[in-house]
This record gives sequence, C-alpha cells and structure tokens, in this order.
Amino acid sequence: MKRFIGISLISALVILPSCSSSGNQRVAKETEASVSQKIIDGQTTKQQIKEYYGDPESVEFKTKDQEVWTYEFSKTKIPMFVSTPFQQVYRTNKKTITIYFEKNIVVNHAFSSANSERKDFHL
Repeated sequence: MKRFIGISLISALVILPSCSSSGNQRVAKETEASVSQKIIDGQTTKQQIKEYYGDPESVEFKTKDQEVWTYEFSKTKIPMFVSTPFQQVYRTNKKTITIYFEKNIVVNHAFSSANSERKDFHL
C-alpha cells in the first residue's frame, strides 16, 4: 500500500503543470491597448516611462539624441496532461515593448506579444 501511494505521488508530480517567468513583471499584464494609453508618441517622457516600467532591459544608442529602450517579459508553462515521460512540452508567451526616444520624448513605440511551443523528446 505504501508503495502504491509513493508511486501515485510521483506520478502526480510528473503530470502537474508548472511555469516560470522572467523579465519585467510590470510588462506581464500589458496589452497593446494598455500600452497605447500610457505611451503617447510626441508627448510621453523618459521619466514617465521609468515610472511605468522601471529601468529598461536594454538601451541602444542610435545617435547622440536617439535611444531605443526595450522591456521584455516571458512566461513558460508546462501544460498538464500534454507532457509525457518521453516528451516535455513548453508553451511560452513573450511580450516586448520597444520605445524610441529623441532627446527625452517618445517618438515611436511598439508592443508585441508572441506565443510559441517547444517539444523536447527524452529517451
């Protein structure tokens, strides 16, 4: 009986879903509409962006007065009943906010959200 309970617990742990996330948590719940409400091209400042999202994950300098800031968040899930002992399935949602500045003002911005799936096979 104890052996059966032990095997049942191990089996339950194998099929339970799990998830992990990385990146800027403030980006996690953003949508294209919510980003467009916060960021207005020609008006929003660097300081306002820092208040919304904190420090950027990356900064790229195009010229002396032009910068590109990037914010990212990704969440990966291992769905229940999809993975097997021989195959692990990972479903990822990645969100990216890219903001183009000239001096201290946003001149353009973009939001993207992408879903992907990866399968790893084990022998």
